[in-house]
Amino acid sequence: LPWGDPTNKGGVSARVSYRLSDSVSLETGLFGFDNAVRFDNSNAMIASNVFNARNHSSATLLQSYARLISDNLDGRLHNQMTVFGTITDRNNWVTESCYDLNYNAFDCRYGYRGTRQGAEYQGDLKLGANGIATLGLRNETERASTSQSPAPAGTFTPIKAEQTTNSAFAQYRFS
Repeated sequence: LPWGDPTNKGGVSARVSYRLSDSVSLETGLFGFDNAVRFDNSNAMIASNVFNARNHSSATLLQSYARLISDNLDGRLHNQMTVFGTITDRNNWVTESCYDLNYNAFDCRYGYRGTRQGAEYQGDLKLGANGIATLGLRNETERASTSQSPAPAGTFTPIKAEQTTNSAFAQYRFS
């Protein structure tokens, strides 16, 4: 298209592991990206707003973790303790996309933010010829919220939610 809709993207990924001793190591990792794009607003009533440069969005994601790994009982018990977190941010700036109580269109920004964090333990017990028993626990909290700016009274109902999940798991593998 002659007017173009530019996009800007970037990302990062890293992982570092360090052995503290013969039986203990620490690992950490990070992954993230950012994406920004301009788009056409086919719902705009004013022709100049269809291709307006103010119509753009951005999305950012960042995930990280740290994990402690240890082997005990002469290597028969393999332990992993992990803490983790994720942040997601999305925003859209759009011309003529929001409406007041009289259905008059105005420019606005829609937003979303989500987070997730938690911890997990997993232990693998080697039982020789009798197989492997795996046991674990996990705690995870997720949050989400939405926004609009401006938001005249009565035109937008934001969402703000949180959920915590606690779980346990077990598995036995025969040799």
